[in-house]
Amino acid sequence: MTIGNLRLLLFGAALGWGLFPYWGGLGFVAVYGLLLLTVKSKQRAAGKMLAAHEAELSKSVSPEAIAWAKQHPLFYVWPAPAKEWALTMKVVSLMMLLLSVWFVARALIFWQPWVLGCLVPAAGMFFLGVTWGDRLDLDNVLGEEKWKAKKPLHDEVRRVLTLQALVGKWTPGDAVG
Repeated sequence: MTIGNLRLLLFGAALGWGLFPYWGGLGFVAVYGLLLLTVKSKQRAAGKMLAAHEAELSKSVSPEAIAWAKQHPLFYVWPAPAKEWALTMKVVSLMMLLLSVWFVARALIFWQPWVLGCLVPAAGMFFLGVTWGDRLDLDNVLGEEKWKAKKPLHDEVRRVLTLQALVGKWTPGDAVG
């Protein structure tokens, strides 16, 4: 599934959830689960590619930097798609925030207090999107104060992978979606 198709599904499911809180919510949770599974499978595939290249990488990179790269394989194998997935998860978090405002307004305007139950899954998806989406884009994460110590490891791995790609030793291929 490509990221564009998944974004359309997420937007449509969010509209459905706003209009039909019960059944639309089940549909949105299903599409959100698809998003999480897709990102997890991309991370797993990137981890396998990085593990296959670990022997070549260990000649130029410290063991600490390799361990750091193994924690964030998607960003080092396919950086541009990793940023797109991170952006998608953050946009979904924004949609959850807007839907939460809509659920509160709907509960007050139409006297439907049961709609407030939709705030619980919306808050969970907001939290997941903000935390996991942030960790997919390391350029943003490493700007924070608590991650400053990892910046040299990040720069080391990135520099070596870029140089190896230039000489043809590192060709991860294209990320599908």
